[in-house]
Amino acid sequence: MSHQKYRWVDKIIDLAIALEAALAGKQSSGVTYRLQVRAGAFLASDADPAGALFDDIKVLYGITTVVERSSGVPFGVGPGGLCHATEA
Repeated sequence: MSHQKYRWVDKIIDLAIALEAALAGKQSSGVTYRLQVRAGAFLASDADPAGALFDDIKVLYGITTVVERSSGVPFGVGPGGLCHATEA
């Protein structure tokens, strides 16, 4: 049995799935927006305000979309948004 590294992209996908399971509800449309609003409402703190969480969820789903469409090609988040990991 070979040992495989648990890639960071797998962790991102797992996080997105967990957030959907915990916060998204049963409707299939508007999942990202519902997650943004609910994460801001339930998880906000002085250190991580609702607006920042709202933006973070949008970035998270941008990353998962890129990863799914690119068959796991590593991407990162740089100052200008999503970019190849070597540019981040």
